[in-house]
Amino acid sequence: MTAQEPRDLHRPAVERTGAEEALGTLAGTAIELADQSKTFAAGLIRREPVTASAAHLREIASRLAADAARVDELRSQAPSHRSEGSDMDPLHLPAGAVCVMVGPPGSGKSTFAARYPDTWRVSLDLYRSLATDSETDQSSTPVAVEIQNLLLDARLARGLTTIVDSTNVHAHVRNGLLARARYWQRPAIAVLFDVPLETVETRNAGRDHAVPVHIVREHHQLLPTPARLYDEGFTGVYRISELAAGAPQ
Repeated sequence: MTAQEPRDLHRPAVERTGAEEALGTLAGTAIELADQSKTFAAGLIRREPVTASAAHLREIASRLAADAARVDELRSQAPSHRSEGSDMDPLHLPAGAVCVMVGPPGSGKSTFAARYPDTWRVSLDLYRSLATDSETDQSSTPVAVEIQNLLLDARLARGLTTIVDSTNVHAHVRNGLLARARYWQRPAIAVLFDVPLETVETRNAGRDHAVPVHIVREHHQLLPTPARLYDEGFTGVYRISELAAGAPQ
């Protein structure tokens, strides 16, 4: 379908209804998970008994993964209205790949990830904010990691390309993501955000919820080299400073 053709001209009404119902179910499950996660995290912080168990949160998160997969399935069956040029996939990612952003807060990871469809993205910041209303509240990180891993497994199992939009500057975190890619036999691509520290600090300072400066500096110091990322097992590595060239470094 070209940009000039009317949308949904040959698309059955029942399919639109199914997509709308799937999106409604996904939204409802996400709200349920957010409510239960917030209660659970608040209880942990206050050291009070909690009404929701970790197992219950995992069950809701599993339903959320299934709901998200259903939405992806319906979208894949629908005619595409997005540009298929380099703007929507500047890296030309292999189908089913896991693409890992690696960089400190304020380096532009989320801005870059936004060039891809929203459903491709998993983000610890997003899941932390669902649990505590603050993407910088580290107390909710364990819950956020569980949600991320459940969604990541659900997508990789179905061969769906996935963007991991988190700092991922620690080697053990990247190793866990690589292990999942190996388990599902999917290619793993790294995007290294080798942005100067001064630029990162300036961007971070302009955020509504700025990350403490000492953490930004620590994460910047932990940035791996492209050679290190290849040694860890990534099949492709891009440096954001060289991305305009359009080739792996």
